[in-house]
Amino acid sequence: MAMGDGEARRLGMDMPIARRDFMQGMAVATAVGAMPPAASEQTPAVGLAPDPTSYPPLRTGLRGQYPGSFEAAHLARDGGFTGPVVADDTGEH
Repeated sequence: MAMGDGEARRLGMDMPIARRDFMQGMAVATAVGAMPPAASEQTPAVGLAPDPTSYPPLRTGLRGQYPGSFEAAHLARDGGFTGPVVADDTGEH
């Protein structure tokens, strides 16, 4: 539905907007968009097991922070990881 000229003027669409007002409005919109949904809007995934082909901890065998849980990461760091994704050495430190 198109807005007529009279309606646009009544809403102030013919008025200039200050840069500061625009930037503050964008900051508010960005902050609201980045907020997680409210607890009432979240749908719990009760009883759903993660897909072992796409869930990285299950693909590499990581199960938490205990001795041995860093083996895959250390293998990748040391160049011995032969999993499906091998990172290239960029020479960065």
